[in-house]
Formats: sequence, structure tokens, C-alpha cells
Amino acid sequence: MTPTHFAVLGRHPAASAPGPDGPGGEPLFDAVDVLLRGDDGEVVVVGIRTAGYLAASHADPGVDAGWDAGYRPLPVTVDVTAARFWDFDRVLWLGPDPWPCLVWSNAEGLTELGLSAVCDASRPNRVLDGPDGRGLPAPAALGFTPPARPAWRPLVPMTRHARA
Repeated sequence: MTPTHFAVLGRHPAASAPGPDGPGGEPLFDAVDVLLRGDDGEVVVVGIRTAGYLAASHADPGVDAGWDAGYRPLPVTVDVTAARFWDFDRVLWLGPDPWPCLVWSNAEGLTELGLSAVCDASRPNRVLDGPDGRGLPAPAALGFTPPARPAWRPLVPMTRHARA
């Protein structure tokens, strides 16, 4: 699948990011769950959690209440506080089991342009491959039904300038 569009299911505003907005005034968030739609029509789910969000949610489970419109985020099923070492050349899959689709990000905050970077299929992308090479799960595999009419937005191809 080559993703062409995304739709935000829910996001959590970044509390630790430097300033309220990202480049161009885009809102910053520290956690997000999105649908990706491929050129073949396939729809899959991916979520991103920053270290700041994971630390805050570990210290205070009430942090999950800050998501958009009461959205219930995909659960993190890995205790990242127990990790003693991680090879950051590899994707850190955070859950949920049995088909993980949440990844750890070292960013302080994310924007929609940042989502395009994570989902850019024009370069080797271990996130889109999923944890075992079979890709990311469909919403049904995670036990939920996506909105009937998601607000699809095109993924922005990452140019050399946008990556810098």
C-alpha cells in the first residue's frame, strides 16, 4: 500500500512543546491516531506517541482525557519505563497487541506536516511495513469502526526542503 491520504482520528495537544504552534501556525500535538488511505483504497491505522506524552500518561493516567472531543486513544501496551536500552535505528512499537500500530517519536511535538514525514512512502519506511512486515492493521483488526466520513487530507510529498 502506498498511502495518499490521512484522516486524524484523535490527537492530544502538546504540553511540553516550545510554544503553542508549529511552523506556519499549525497546532502541535504530542500524540495522534490517524487513518491512512492507500492508492488501492485500503485503510489502515497508525498512531504516534512522543516521549513527553508517554511520560505524562505514565505519571498521570488522566492525561488521556485531553484528547479531541473525548476520543479514546489506542492503548499503549508496552511499559517504556522498563526499557534499559533501545536501538534507535529501529522502530519502537508501543502496542496495542496483538497487531501493534503505535510508534514512539523523539519529537517534542508533531504537526500535520510531520505526519506526512512519518507516512512518506517515497523513502524506506519501516513504520508502513508494520512490526513484522505485513503492514499496518485495518481498523476492524483493532476492534473499532472508523467514522463514516473521515476528513481525508492529502499526504504532502516530502521534498528535500521540507525534510530539512
